[in-house]
Amino acid sequence: ISQQLAGVKRMPIALAKQSELLKQVDLVKPYVDDLVNVVDMAAIQKAKLKIGVDPLGGSGIDYWRQIGNAYQLDLTLVSEAIDPSFQFMSLDKDGVIRMDCSSPYAMAGPLALKDEYDLAFGNDPDYDRHGIVTPKGLMNPNHFLAVCIDYL
Repeated sequence: ISQQLAGVKRMPIALAKQSELLKQVDLVKPYVDDLVNVVDMAAIQKAKLKIGVDPLGGSGIDYWRQIGNAYQLDLTLVSEAIDPSFQFMSLDKDGVIRMDCSSPYAMAGPLALKDEYDLAFGNDPDYDRHGIVTPKGLMNPNHFLAVCIDYL
């Protein structure tokens, strides 16, 4: 970066798409198909949970959609907006935008769903963190992780 990217080879995206340098790979289907090997999807399906998902910016929309379809879940995407500007995000307690899915401030959108769904989820935009909302409110992420560790 300090060298202004000197030495980094670049080409127009149209040219890259025509070359063999760029390949399109479906990462969603293999992930969705393999969930059944990690999570008891039949139990979730049998429970007939009404699930709400706020994708908080959109990067996981296709994953959630395919999970719902593949496992015939009652899963609703409450927003399909892809928003790289973070305008969807509620301010945290200190007035800063913070993608902290354990914060009730950051999870205000999914928390508003607690009375509409048996279970609601929110993920940060790059989908490495999540928040879980039950009818009682935002679940403590450490409690969830403890249950996951025991399950796995």
